[in-house]
Amino acid sequence: MDFRSVPVTVLATAAFEMDAAFAWYEQRQSGLGTDFLRACDTAFSAIARMPQAYREVRPRVRRALLRRFPYMVFFVAEPERVIVIGVVHVRQSPDVWPFAS
Repeated sequence: MDFRSVPVTVLATAAFEMDAAFAWYEQRQSGLGTDFLRACDTAFSAIARMPQAYREVRPRVRRALLRRFPYMVFFVAEPERVIVIGVVHVRQSPDVWPFAS
């Protein structure tokens, strides 16, 4: 089994969702937004090492859950990289984000 890490590309829409969550958490408690971003980075690193370990929720689209925060990371694993397509709150409506259902 190959455990090499591949590069992770975060699409602009996913980065926007992360920025919004960062701001929300940071308003609640100083430093909590930074903790959220660290949880994202930890998830991205784990995904980069073993993308196939995560559940496929749509054809080619997989989902990872963040630790400590109620967010899901949706991504597509390609042979040479992982593309993060969304970082979504678990209670977000599937009408807003089609992969969240």
